[in-house]
Amino acid sequence: MNSTKRISTCILELTASFILCMQVTFPLFGAPDDIDISAANAVHTYTIQVNQPFNEQIAVLNAGGNVFWEFFNNPTGDTDANFTFMGLTVTLPAGSPGTAVSNGLTTSISGTPLTTGSFSFTITVTSENGVQSQNRQYDIIITQPMDLVLVFDRSGSMNGSTSAGVTRWDALKTAAGNFANMYQQLGRTNDRLSITYFETDLSPASACCNGFIPFVNNIGTTVSNDLNANAPGGWTAMGTGLKNAIGKLSDATKARSILLFTDGEQNQDPTVNQNGQGFSDASTIPGGNNPGGIKIATIGIGSPSPMYNTTLQNLAVNNRGSYNITADGTAFTFQQGNSSGDLTSGFSNQFVDMLDDFSPQLITTATTNVSQGSAPHTLLTFPLNQRVDKLLLEFAFDKNFESVQLVQLLTRILVQKNGASVMASVQPSWAGNFPNSLLLKIDFVHQVPGGPPVLDPSGNWTLQLADVAQFKITQCRVTVLADDHRLNYQLSYGNTIPRVDVPLKFTAHLDWLSFPITNATIEALVLRPGEDLGDLLAKNGLTVDVLTSQDAASPGVQKFDQLWATDQAFRNALALSENVVTLAHTSAGNYEGTFNGLTVAGLYKLIYRISGNHPDAGDYQRLKVENFYTTFNGVDLAASGISSQILNNQLVLQIRPVSTNGRFVGPAAGNAFSVDQPGVKITKVEDHQDGRYTLTFDGDINQSVKLSLLGQDVYTGVLADIGKGKGGGIIDKLQEWLESLGLPGWSLWILLLLLLILLWLLFRKKKP
Repeated sequence: MNSTKRISTCILELTASFILCMQVTFPLFGAPDDIDISAANAVHTYTIQVNQPFNEQIAVLNAGGNVFWEFFNNPTGDTDANFTFMGLTVTLPAGSPGTAVSNGLTTSISGTPLTTGSFSFTITVTSENGVQSQNRQYDIIITQPMDLVLVFDRSGSMNGSTSAGVTRWDALKTAAGNFANMYQQLGRTNDRLSITYFETDLSPASACCNGFIPFVNNIGTTVSNDLNANAPGGWTAMGTGLKNAIGKLSDATKARSILLFTDGEQNQDPTVNQNGQGFSDASTIPGGNNPGGIKIATIGIGSPSPMYNTTLQNLAVNNRGSYNITADGTAFTFQQGNSSGDLTSGFSNQFVDMLDDFSPQLITTATTNVSQGSAPHTLLTFPLNQRVDKLLLEFAFDKNFESVQLVQLLTRILVQKNGASVMASVQPSWAGNFPNSLLLKIDFVHQVPGGPPVLDPSGNWTLQLADVAQFKITQCRVTVLADDHRLNYQLSYGNTIPRVDVPLKFTAHLDWLSFPITNATIEALVLRPGEDLGDLLAKNGLTVDVLTSQDAASPGVQKFDQLWATDQAFRNALALSENVVTLAHTSAGNYEGTFNGLTVAGLYKLIYRISGNHPDAGDYQRLKVENFYTTFNGVDLAASGISSQILNNQLVLQIRPVSTNGRFVGPAAGNAFSVDQPGVKITKVEDHQDGRYTLTFDGDINQSVKLSLLGQDVYTGVLADIGKGKGGGIIDKLQEWLESLGLPGWSLWILLLLLLILLWLLFRKKKP
């Protein structure tokens, strides 16, 4: 028995000695996020979801005794034992910092994140004797699955031709397929897609995507084929389409987005209200600008209609989205000074906007003429920062190709980093059977099967195209996108309803993993049209033969479409000029700037340019592109040639609205007139194409009303008096005030007579 005990004791002692020897000789290995005090530690990244509880423990490895824990840095700047940020609390072991604790204790990360975003913190662990000390950085990426509904206009006007000779519907097929393919290559496998079409109603529904489907392989082709199986026809029931999409987005645990495309004015109830917050049937759009609401991004085809542009713009800015406008759906957009733009670029811009809480980000884009010579054309050069997950390179051409031709075209593309080809790391894809776009993806996290090791993204990149004469390509537009979750920015132009002569207040915030960036260069490039759109259209002598077919546009829009298609001088007058505003850093990564150049009404393009160098990111560069519509600022009634008459017990009003800066408001604004009195209605508006309108009113015209144009007051007073010189001066205003009190208009003259008698008596009394 004693011998057995001695043998057992010996075995235990030998085992303990072996374990101690192993600890001294060989390092212990723990979880991937533990801190090894004996060696350098790579950055560790946690990717977690909003509203999902998270709990993780961080241990120390290879420490021979007690250790000190402390934060090297964190986004709150706290130096205590814990900090809380974005709903997560990071807590050092009890007694830390400042006290040596057992090396068996751990740091905890726990909580339920309530918002998307990213931040980082760094922990230092030091042995009690001070001999060993190591840092480790932890990046927290908080994301959220998203449901997205594409809402597409399938009305009769989508049969209209573009400047490239294809229909708007064909242009949409290409753009939508490219968009879905790009989304798939981002790798957000938990996101889902649905499609809603609208014309007079919602039928037929999407065959592939009336419900939600995941972003799986070949979804770009699936979407393109779905559009190919449909044909335009009917009226423009945009409100019906939007309401249907809102109804689909019922899962509030997910991020929810709508991308709305339309080419024309609403002409079917219920319509979307001008303010972009509800519908003509009194229902509202839930959420608005509140986090967790439905984000709405809009794309439209260029139009002079103030109501059309303002409604689409308000839909976006009042629901956390942005507005992109194109001229006719095909012409390339980034030739500065050219106001046109193709649908693919519009969808690319909105791809960035809809996912701006998660990535990707637009780095740069450019259009190059490649018709001259066979030598390599350098399309773009750009810097790329560290810690980017993926790089997406979209090559769009001014013609479509069969798939076999795209494979051949791929051999003419060269992608270089720091002067060396990286084509072995490129993964190509495209959408549909006859696309105009080739997408290249480089994954910096996952190795291509059988391919070279993953690349480090940071460096100087060059894109080239050579020997393309046989393909008969004239232009190539490249769009570069980075899947980056660490560089974050928020940009705004402040004034949600831009008006002539009202300043734009640009604001920006920039950070790296929630640490403010204070030394960036941020510019707002405002591309302003050369002429006032409404004034230019009103003064042009062309009168078009107005089409009255189903879903035909208003006369003013038809005039614009014909001039845009046939009159180079008209297009040149609307060419965009550059105006650069450099934003100044104010504090904590916040930047501000002001633009005072909204001198004309019309469609503006806004490009934000961000660049700089950061100690952890290296060189970086970003763009954000959107459009905004600037409307007139007030109506000068006295200058607007107003007159009226009574015909068949109805008031018929003639008006040629002139803005307060002396410009004609112009045609295509007929649906922007409104009255606030329920007993009075505008039953007919005739657009004469030169800025003149004939309005017919029905109801009690002896009531006091407010007549508005695009929400701006034109006249207040008795409607029957509108053509009698009222509404302009102080006498008119006083008379309107008395009438609003229920007194007759002539009572003003009695009051004025009494005032004169009183003044005469006062002066007579003072006379010696």
